[in-house]
Amino acid sequence: MSPASARSAPSAGRLCGAARAALAAWNASLSGELGPLGITCDVISAGCIAGTDFFRGG
Repeated sequence: MSPASARSAPSAGRLCGAARAALAAWNASLSGELGPLGITCDVISAGCIAGTDFFRGG
């Protein structure tokens, strides 16, 4: 990794993917703890929508 790329901000796609992965992992952990008590967990993760300010950096 070059020094310039090490200082640059992560792309929107990487941030969105990381957020979705974290949400899925959290849901799996929560389901494992609450499942034995008869409580179910669901997550809605629609993802990022191209053409929004999120991708334009605004």
